[in-house]
Amino acid sequence: DGNAAAAATAAAAAATKDAAKLPLKVAIGPQRARQVMSFEERVMVSDDPNRPSLTVFEHVEGSRVCDGLFPVYQLPNGKQAYMYYRGGDLLDEVAVDMVAPPPRPSTVPAALQQTMPLADVLNLISKPPGSAPPFIPYKPVPYLVPLPPRHTLPVKRPASRTPADFGDLREDNLQLVLVAKKIVKTQQSTRVEAVEAAAEREPWSLPMSIFKPRAKECDAKAFFDTDASEDRMFERDWARAIAKEKFLGMLCRENKSCKSSPKEDQEMLAETYAVLKQYYKQWYAAFMFYAGTGSGSDPYHMPLNSFTQFLDDCCIADSESQFIKRSDCDTIFIVCNFQPDKKSAEAAVNLENALMRYEFLEALCRAGLAKYGKGIATDDVATAVRMLLEENVVPNLPPAAAVVSNKFREERLYNEEVDLLYKRHAVMLKAIYSRYRLKPAGGGLRTKVMRLEGWSMLMHDARMIDPQFTLQDGVLAFLWSRMMTIDEIKDYHKYTSFTFVDFLEALARLADTKSLPLELELEAAGYNNILEWAIDKERMEGMAATLGDKAAD
Repeated sequence: DGNAAAAATAAAAAATKDAAKLPLKVAIGPQRARQVMSFEERVMVSDDPNRPSLTVFEHVEGSRVCDGLFPVYQLPNGKQAYMYYRGGDLLDEVAVDMVAPPPRPSTVPAALQQTMPLADVLNLISKPPGSAPPFIPYKPVPYLVPLPPRHTLPVKRPASRTPADFGDLREDNLQLVLVAKKIVKTQQSTRVEAVEAAAEREPWSLPMSIFKPRAKECDAKAFFDTDASEDRMFERDWARAIAKEKFLGMLCRENKSCKSSPKEDQEMLAETYAVLKQYYKQWYAAFMFYAGTGSGSDPYHMPLNSFTQFLDDCCIADSESQFIKRSDCDTIFIVCNFQPDKKSAEAAVNLENALMRYEFLEALCRAGLAKYGKGIATDDVATAVRMLLEENVVPNLPPAAAVVSNKFREERLYNEEVDLLYKRHAVMLKAIYSRYRLKPAGGGLRTKVMRLEGWSMLMHDARMIDPQFTLQDGVLAFLWSRMMTIDEIKDYHKYTSFTFVDFLEALARLADTKSLPLELELEAAGYNNILEWAIDKERMEGMAATLGDKAAD
């Protein structure tokens, strides 16, 4: 064995000599930038016992000194060698990922950042994933930056290089330099020339605005929903409702049961028609609101939960009544939604579990007769329907359920400032509108108009959805921005989409909802700044939600 040890020493010397001819780099696993040992011509001598080192010596055929102690490695030159690694005090590196930035603030308190954002970096360093007791991970301490070799600032002790001397500046007397400059006064003369007055600009009008196409695209053929188009829409809904045999038969039976003032069926129908037409704006706005706030994905039909919410808001359902209990209201919903002909044009677009406009009209008549008819308050059909609308529906609707689209257009949308702003960005707005004209869900070509799916995707991509402007507000902005469609079944594709001008109106409604009050408005309301207003607004909204939950309980 002594001879073998001598041979191993000679082999190590030969391997060291060959290493100068064949540069070698050895990576110590796990591979890190600081764990690569290099065998090159240059030799580094260090007396530091903590410095890591790697010793390589050639394996001599027949030698058994290192059997079981070290594995044998194949070198690039084909020789076999042993390696001995002395790690010293080197520590493994800890990879620290970049901290993900917090989400973009969408409210005033979030933008002002009243608290520090959360960061998980320290938790990952102190307790890496997968670690468990009794393993205690090493917490690395970053090294200080080395001191510069010389002073670059005037310090009190330039010859000393202790940390305390860096930054200990010398207190020199302040030197002021006064420079006198000569000021030369100059005089300017002005000349008045006669300038011809520019020609008067043509006053602004809607036909010359960016909203011009609306007068040709909508059913009203105007910039507003007109009374004529509203009358035609109601007549279409009424005709489609009384075309249902069961609904017409129910009205005639209730009319025949009226003993106090008997009327012909045609007279009763004419009176009921007049009552529903008189309050058409109110109950049509209510239908649009409750259909848009339902739990379903189709805001053009009123689902059962929205119909129930409408009955509760208007205090129509009565547990003490004989004919208008909650179960009776559910029966009214089912009866009005029944489609006898499953192959008709109505059945093709009418959902089986939600109400369309003309079905909601029928539901109002049935609810009015159940609550005030049948001799409870009156025997007259038209009077019962009128009492329901005047005493329950109109006075109890929430403000959002009584929105008239024409009011926003007249007061906020149709003006020269908005028109000029839209014209300035017309190219970009048309590109956005075209981008979100999505393909149908079942496949096919892109539509020529934007639908609700594209509008909702735009709201998410633009990060408009937040506590101040919810997804439900986006759906209502979509519904309110459309012009009236007279036939909701024949023109269903038009009824469920909106044009480029409708898109501009929806953007205006969105901006109007998310706008902040002006400084004068804040002062008038008693707020010192926008932060006080935002905090108070969130507090009142929270109180309103709490009161609503208590009322629901």
